[in-house]
Amino acid sequence: AAVSKYTYGAFLFSSMTDSLVYSNLTRLVPEVGSRYWFFPIALPISYAAAVLLSAAADKLVNLIDGGLRPLVARFCDWAYKKIAPDAADF
Repeated sequence: AAVSKYTYGAFLFSSMTDSLVYSNLTRLVPEVGSRYWFFPIALPISYAAAVLLSAAADKLVNLIDGGLRPLVARFCDWAYKKIAPDAADF
């Protein structure tokens, strides 16, 4: 359940983490045939990095949302009172 919350975000970050992990793997192991032995290690690293980035992004979005939502609500209340002062009393 904890990982499924971040699955879509991990999917979005997976291209970035795959690129980072596999470019480093290519640099460290230049021979193509030898790289296959490292995929059982590289794949979980890429997946874990994508899930961690997704979790961090989720926390950041929730933090920003928690700070902006009250400000937007107050602004909307203020604007509504300016635009329709009679209706704002209801």
